[in-house]
Amino acid sequence: MMFLDGCFLLQYMVDSDDAAPVLRNRMTLSTGPSIQKDIFLLENQIPWLVLEALTEFMSVDVRRFVDGMGAKFLPAGKAKPENGLRRTLWGCTGRATKAADKSRGGGGSAEQQYKPPHLLGFLRFTQVGSMPEDMVTYTAFFPRSLSSSAVELAEIGVVPTPSTEPWFGDARVRRGHLVGELLLSPVFLSEVTACWLVNIAALEASTAGASRKSDGFVVSSYLSVLAMLVDRKEDVHELRRRRLLHGALSNKQALGFFKGLGQHLRFGGRYFAALEEIDSYKRHRSLRIAAHKFVYNNYRFIAAFLSVTGVLIGIFKTLVALK
Repeated sequence: MMFLDGCFLLQYMVDSDDAAPVLRNRMTLSTGPSIQKDIFLLENQIPWLVLEALTEFMSVDVRRFVDGMGAKFLPAGKAKPENGLRRTLWGCTGRATKAADKSRGGGGSAEQQYKPPHLLGFLRFTQVGSMPEDMVTYTAFFPRSLSSSAVELAEIGVVPTPSTEPWFGDARVRRGHLVGELLLSPVFLSEVTACWLVNIAALEASTAGASRKSDGFVVSSYLSVLAMLVDRKEDVHELRRRRLLHGALSNKQALGFFKGLGQHLRFGGRYFAALEEIDSYKRHRSLRIAAHKFVYNNYRFIAAFLSVTGVLIGIFKTLVALK
């Protein structure tokens, strides 16, 4: 059965072009998203060694296929930079590609020789593999608070902002001159990508402790931060307005996804690092935060006061001119 599944999977990769006959079939067109979800289900994973053995009989660029699938996480029109291709992966690319690689002079670096356990592990690596090592292995001190709502961040002047880093799952604070920014990787959320995110989080949970350097909960930490920021449909709309969240799911569906998934996620190191940076921002900008809180909580009164003051000044100037 594993042999047949592997053959179907590789043939699907070969015919992944929309012009391929297998994808022009009406049945395939209607089940395309379901197939894409099934490919990256944790329980459906085929060992990488099996796929690698099968590629000896047909030329398949698995790296290109998985990278194309990973691009579905990106908002429309946002292409991954070439230098941010989350470490080029070799292996399981078919005889033609292997021969070309040998003709270029060998096997490449250790990173280029990386072999994932299966396609889901490959998908995760293409998304977070280029995150700097010091960020992945950083051990945060236990923060004062385990959460920080969107309302609290707005009060202290920390604005959720799209990150421009090439890796997925970025969640950190950057201090600006006037306000702070909570940098978050923008994500395109659909039924397919939501399914993949759940399975990547499940993969991280099942492989926890595999590395002594990091807990491995990179994507889980990112999802935990997003779940922390949304409590109402209006919060989801705010993420859309700031171009952090994209996709066809409604605000209610997106809210249900993040809150439902968030309660089952383990808080990873990157989650604690983000909260630690928020705590640091609070400690080092107490005066600015106090001023920002006053303006934020009383902006309607301040606006009304300035408006009335402007009217009174205008009346006073008119009276002076009449005299």
